[in-house]
Amino acid sequence: MYYSDNVVHKIREAYASELQPPTSTVTGSGPASILIDENWTPAGNDTKWISNAQFEKLEGNRTYHWTNQVSFVQMFKLPSKHPHAILDGNVGYLRVVSFRVRWIADVKSDGRFNNVTLN
Repeated sequence: MYYSDNVVHKIREAYASELQPPTSTVTGSGPASILIDENWTPAGNDTKWISNAQFEKLEGNRTYHWTNQVSFVQMFKLPSKHPHAILDGNVGYLRVVSFRVRWIADVKSDGRFNNVTLN
């Protein structure tokens, strides 16, 4: 369903700003933390994780409501010209953005899903 109904593309369109490379972040912790205010570059493609469907409720005899969590995970790195990247070539930022997707399906008596719609 996620690929046939193009759910991933719909999430990318609706939340384009949340899925852009970060422009600033804090690295380290405590007194050693550094605010890096610069565009990060992707260190590869993002990975999408789709959780198992969780049943929410039954409406009528055959209309089932489900929820999945869809997470986009991507590693970013500093541009090589950045001074912190020169000091430590392993400066990176792992971004995880998760969305809750609700969907409805009529389940036929033989167990097949019919009329699947995103909610």
